[in-house]
Amino acid sequence: MKKTETYTDKRTVKRLCVSQEHLDQSRKAAQDAHPNEACGLLFGYEKDDSLVAVEFKVLPNIDHSAVRFSIDPSSLYESLVEAEEGGLVLIAIFHSHLTGAYPSETDKKFMELWPIPWLILSTTSNRFGAFILYEGRCREIKMQSTQT
Repeated sequence: MKKTETYTDKRTVKRLCVSQEHLDQSRKAAQDAHPNEACGLLFGYEKDDSLVAVEFKVLPNIDHSAVRFSIDPSSLYESLVEAEEGGLVLIAIFHSHLTGAYPSETDKKFMELWPIPWLILSTTSNRFGAFILYEGRCREIKMQSTQT
């Protein structure tokens, strides 16, 4: 498998475009996983300064934890291969928090390994936040709801 391409410059990413359907799916995943964190992947493409989600895939949190998540490596690999075969790239990682919609210290460590936007849903406030780690600092990026 060739290396999956991702967007080239994190400084230029200003917006994560996600459909209402994908947001609803992520809310349902969080509700179904409660009190544990839910997790999933968003696949799509880059357009100008935006990342546009085309597909949302819920994956089980193998940690079964309310404070952290892990995606099964074989499920992750299969999802990446399937997306690549469909001409899509991984554009964001989703997970839920029982607290606020901002990255935890653990999230920030993993954001270094996965330098793409992280979409976080607070199940307490029902608020989403999208963040990217750039030069060691988390910055929030805009979210835009798209039509499906």
